[in-house]
Amino acid sequence: MVLETLEQLDFESELAARWYPVGKSIPIVVDPKITSGLPTIVGRGVTVEVIHQRFKAGQRLEYLAQDFVLEPVLVEEALRYAGKVTA
Repeated sequence: MVLETLEQLDFESELAARWYPVGKSIPIVVDPKITSGLPTIVGRGVTVEVIHQRFKAGQRLEYLAQDFVLEPVLVEEALRYAGKVTA
């Protein structure tokens, strides 16, 4: 378990700097330097929460993907992650 958690972290100067809560293969990151540490999509700065709120408001997955210039599968992953942390 400890090794799995360590693999989810990026380090700078021997200190944990970023955390990939669902693993580095899914580009969702918690970085205190970006959006005060809210989970975001790597390289986009859009929070998982914004995607989730807009989906709950009735916007379709395909529209969100197009609006944020993301692959639909990444929007699905963001929604899946949001469902886990808000449940």
